[in-house]
Amino acid sequence: MNSTAEFTRWIRACTVSAKASPCGTAFMTYQYPGEDHFGYRFQNDRWWRINIGSGPDGDRRANSTSPAWPLDRIEKIVDCSTREYVCAQTYLWVLAVPKANLKSGVSYDIAGAHIQLSTCVRQTTDSCAAIVAVTDCRSRNSRTPRAVGEIVRNDCRASGWGERVVFIYDRARGVIAFEETDDWIPEEDSRKWDLSSLGKTAAMLALQEPEGLLSCDLPRAKP
Repeated sequence: MNSTAEFTRWIRACTVSAKASPCGTAFMTYQYPGEDHFGYRFQNDRWWRINIGSGPDGDRRANSTSPAWPLDRIEKIVDCSTREYVCAQTYLWVLAVPKANLKSGVSYDIAGAHIQLSTCVRQTTDSCAAIVAVTDCRSRNSRTPRAVGEIVRNDCRASGWGERVVFIYDRARGVIAFEETDDWIPEEDSRKWDLSSLGKTAAMLALQEPEGLLSCDLPRAKP
């Protein structure tokens, strides 16, 4: 290796644990194909809906303190990681993956969500490098939803707004795509997906930047 930077990249690519660097101010944008299409943008401990064609650009939006357009509401995202899982939670869903090896068929419960690792879509010599997962935060009974945006720690179902979400996690980049769905069968659908064009082949909200959710440490929420 020719430099310290190259060595750092090599270590990062090889590790199977959660990334240790803070998320900072970098954007993580998930969007349908087309620059004017709907999507979501995450930054540090917050996220908002975007539509580049009808709203301000990301930089202006991130520095604005007053509502600029109808979808301007800012929501919170918090860290729900444990010793075994790297995890992020909004009032709608929980995304979490093991810090150990990724294995198809494994299921677990964290922050109220039931998550199942479904299909390995990128295999390395000795482990799965990218996997499809399904996370479910839907309420099991009819309850009056809490205020929009309210996060119930350790129980994503308690908000009343919980969703079932399919997401793809890549060890090198974090969550590279996700989509809310009630009826997808990842084992069948993933055979048609191309990881280089997930927005088109999987009709998912695809990551636009090099690294996404679960690739860095979110600020820990105050008790």
